[in-house]
Amino acid sequence: MATIQDTKQIIHVSTNIGRGCPECGAPLGVDNFESGVNHLIQQHGYKLLHVGAERDDDNEGKTIHHTVAVLGK
Repeated sequence: MATIQDTKQIIHVSTNIGRGCPECGAPLGVDNFESGVNHLIQQHGYKLLHVGAERDDDNEGKTIHHTVAVLGK
């Protein structure tokens, strides 16, 4: 069984930040959070390490929440 010490790469996916897959450039994040996380797991062998929420403030100082996932391999 792999341990956290065996993890060589970690990626953070968020509904707040759009980014490309580090392996192939496929879109991850804002509009395709679920499919992006599934892509990393199914296409590139990442393991889900954490799913949760982040709190941030928008430009007007209002609190907003985002869903995040941390994956590693």
